[in-house]
Amino acid sequence: MVRSTRIEAAAQWRSIALSALLLAVPALVQAKDYWTTFSGPSLTSSTLHSGPVTITNQGAGAGAPYTISTPPFTISDVAFYPASLKTMANHMVRAPVAVATAAAPAYAEIAFPSGPVIDPIVAFYSLDNSGVTLAGTLQSSGGPVVTEIESNQPSMINLAALSVSGPFAGGTNNVEGCFVGSRRVCGIYRLKGLYSAIQLGQFIAFGSSDGVGFQIGLAVTPLPQPDTGSAPFGLTRIAIADLRVNDSMEGAAGTAVPANTGLAVVSMADAWPAGFTLNPATGAVTVSALVAPGQYILRYRLCDAADPTDNCAESTATITVRPPAPVAVPTLPASGLAVLVSILALSAIRIRRRG
Repeated sequence: MVRSTRIEAAAQWRSIALSALLLAVPALVQAKDYWTTFSGPSLTSSTLHSGPVTITNQGAGAGAPYTISTPPFTISDVAFYPASLKTMANHMVRAPVAVATAAAPAYAEIAFPSGPVIDPIVAFYSLDNSGVTLAGTLQSSGGPVVTEIESNQPSMINLAALSVSGPFAGGTNNVEGCFVGSRRVCGIYRLKGLYSAIQLGQFIAFGSSDGVGFQIGLAVTPLPQPDTGSAPFGLTRIAIADLRVNDSMEGAAGTAVPANTGLAVVSMADAWPAGFTLNPATGAVTVSALVAPGQYILRYRLCDAADPTDNCAESTATITVRPPAPVAVPTLPASGLAVLVSILALSAIRIRRRG
């Protein structure tokens, strides 16, 4: 019976420890994908992740990019296309002409005027007799483009030139889109790093022109981390200056950037105990002077500033309210105590003499 009780007690303590561990670590999070909303024949009002996107031709060699809404992405079956891409009908088409060659591609600059994007993605389909390249792209830091490339025809990938090209497909057996084994070449670039613009190059292998479909996307994952802070009992103080200070936002290729005020917002994940307040603008946690000493675990939510309702993750802030320091009682050294005793003794003698 004693052994059974010990086992049950141990199980209870393991349960308590597990609960504390779960409170101390961030909730499991998943990336959320975003794709460009192309609009207008000049693509002047396109948006990605709530930010503007502009597409402009750089010199001759290609027709003006335009928007279409057809099913190629939605009917594609390749595994390297994200599931979210397969829901997108709206996309951009751009056609290089014969003067655009592999040695001198016709570039279009895809720019993000509101600031660099994290780990952008470029998906394309229908390389009948042409090719695409990102060789002219630079990271916002000035470094060379870093990217992975996948295609339904891997042999058509040229890693050195960062290009993918396709033979003429045509015919009724090669449907527009991206399909396993199809001669109509398609693929995806997964860039790593921060980019203010993408230089999208296209060229003709043979023939006179070839329209190619594109979508530009990204993925964002909020990554909050546990925070700790403290405040003294009896004084209203800021225990944590900013919950976001050790948090980050991560892109599709794993690039992480600080979750600053421009990229992330914070809020209480549930009702906090009385006396604790959060300033959403600064991320500061303040403790009232009336909060009793002890340790408090507060749950908070870190959200993508561009999508504060649907792209969030939770973590915890552990606040310790310290008890007041004990008041020191003045004491006399031994010599002082001896003097005091002598004074008291003399006083007593004088009192007896007067009596």
